[in-house]
Amino acid sequence: MIAVRGLLRGDGLAGVVIGVLAGAAFGAWMGAWVKRTTRDLPELPLDQATEVGRAIRRGEAPPDPSLAPATIERARRIQERNSQAWPYLVMGAFAAMSVGLAVSNLITDSLTTQDVLLAAFWLVFLPLLAWGARRARTRASSAEAAARRMIDTPPAP
Repeated sequence: MIAVRGLLRGDGLAGVVIGVLAGAAFGAWMGAWVKRTTRDLPELPLDQATEVGRAIRRGEAPPDPSLAPATIERARRIQERNSQAWPYLVMGAFAAMSVGLAVSNLITDSLTTQDVLLAAFWLVFLPLLAWGARRARTRASSAEAAARRMIDTPPAP
């Protein structure tokens, strides 16, 4: 918090500290994301797991027919994971509390910009998150169907 206050006062060192911390946090997040996207396929090398992930994100068949079984397996896991309701219930509770706080502060004439921004964030973020999960399920389903067709269809001569 001290670094943020220093940055607001114009302290350059605080900006450097915040930049380094933000970069480290983003790097850790990206590393965790890559690990999460490839952990379902531990038997595949990283480049093949990446191809499977790319095919699923695009809703297409994998470029190599030997990756079709892995694509089907990973697509099924994504569909199962994205059909769970509890994350949306938890975030919906946060959204309801944020809106409730903003309304109660409006009634008591103590509404702040932070209250409005927090409520607006949840009211925009939650539908976008649900849309992204629905899109991921749809594309995973398309990739699974394409991979199944690839396995059932004999290779072209």
